[in-house]
Amino acid sequence: MIRAPASLSQWSRVALAFHEAGHTVAGVRLLGRTGSVTISPGSTYAGLSEVPALRRDGDGDLLAGGRATWVSNEEAYAWVRDVAERDVMVLLAGKEAEDLALRLHRCRLLLTAGVTASVPRVNAVDRAIVESAPASSADAEEFAAGDAARKLLPKRDRTDEARAWRGVLELNPGRDPKVCAAHLAFLRADVRAHLESQWPAVEALAGALLEHTTLSGTAATRIIGRHLT
Repeated sequence: MIRAPASLSQWSRVALAFHEAGHTVAGVRLLGRTGSVTISPGSTYAGLSEVPALRRDGDGDLLAGGRATWVSNEEAYAWVRDVAERDVMVLLAGKEAEDLALRLHRCRLLLTAGVTASVPRVNAVDRAIVESAPASSADAEEFAAGDAARKLLPKRDRTDEARAWRGVLELNPGRDPKVCAAHLAFLRADVRAHLESQWPAVEALAGALLEHTTLSGTAATRIIGRHLT
């Protein structure tokens, strides 16, 4: 998720598409799941990727994607830590994809009378995927519910960076600032490497978002699957 600005310039919209594509590709690559994704703004966001994260129910049982996951005591710590790190990496993936789009010159900015950007092209197969699995009213309801939930949070806690930092704090019970900062930097570098290796998938999904604005989880997963290496 990226916080909603007052308005989006042409480049801001392209950057937003890469940002949400980064979250979504990381969700598929690292967690094996994703939901719908949009670059249509809500009241608390400019764009949103619904990637289910690891969480706990009221009794402390582990939940992954909404389903209880039972693990033995011996493997619980390693498994939970690995998935929790991946959740943090998905949160960091948006900004990393946005920065990579600039650094890799996938969107070339021409500074003339204004700012224009060439955008990723959508091929016929990806376009057909979107048309065969269009976003539905259920996706819109999911975004609205997420928007309502975020309104209950302090503004400082709504950003990806704040949520990633909170996740790293939970992974480090000692909460030593230097240890947590180093852990966050390691996870950031790790997800950046994942995105660089799967850049065709990020670019394809960003192009589809720019053309269609909102994609169902099914369409997003299929497009990413076509371009993963």
